[in-house]
Amino acid sequence: MPWENIYLYPIQALLLTIPIWLLALWIPWTIGCAVWWKRWWLIPLSLPGLGWPFSAQSNVEGTEVLVANVNAFSGRAQFLQSYVELMHVDVAVLIEKRAEEIRGMKRIADDFSTPVRRTSHHIAVFCRDDCQAWVSPQIGSTELAMSFALLRLSDVCIISIHAPPPVPKTATGMRPYIEHIAKYIEAGRIKADWEVCKKGDRAMVVGDLNATASSWPYRTLVNTGLEDARAYTGIWGATWPTGSEAFIDFPFFRIDHILTADVDVNNIQTVDIPDSDHKGIRFTVVP
Repeated sequence: MPWENIYLYPIQALLLTIPIWLLALWIPWTIGCAVWWKRWWLIPLSLPGLGWPFSAQSNVEGTEVLVANVNAFSGRAQFLQSYVELMHVDVAVLIEKRAEEIRGMKRIADDFSTPVRRTSHHIAVFCRDDCQAWVSPQIGSTELAMSFALLRLSDVCIISIHAPPPVPKTATGMRPYIEHIAKYIEAGRIKADWEVCKKGDRAMVVGDLNATASSWPYRTLVNTGLEDARAYTGIWGATWPTGSEAFIDFPFFRIDHILTADVDVNNIQTVDIPDSDHKGIRFTVVP
């Protein structure tokens, strides 16, 4: 199927996601076999059918990061700002313009002054202490373009993305956006000085890819030497839709990702974001 077709793209996403949910059938099948054969030890073998929701845990101190699409059109900005404040993360990258100030944090970089077609095209980086961050110009096509943010933590370059969605209006913005980012990554590292990031930095791509695992945008980024840190989460990894005024609260697709290489990332979890249709990704970068 051609990936730049707005009618076929959701069908492809559905076909790539259904097998993950079909694996859940492993559970009743295994339990049925255990009952039929009276082999009760088979029952624990049913659990992997749902996927593995846990990530590595560490007591080593690191930088706690939140990257989340917050839904620019759902309002209640003050509530969102208070919610992020109570999370006590060290860095918050908020995709789409809904929160402008978070108490206890500084807005280090944003593109709020850049003229865009919709407020959902903005992005901002908030840090509890000083940090190095930069927000790109709008990248994509003349029909649809988005920005991304670079955040440098020591020698780790976190690229927070909001890929131009292929539906419902146009699928032309995704390819130039993804290819622009991919050209800076090789063997999991930044291949040339790139704004606040430096050549040789270990790379991470985190955020709203607007594409499922195994899709061409996903494969393009993975082929730069990155690995999917949540590849085996199964149905627990789904991040969209989570419920807002326009969506039901039933995460079915995993379109928010964390791709990395040679970076010690622990405590990865998806978190609810008030009034957003996406789950956010929270994680700890261990030095």
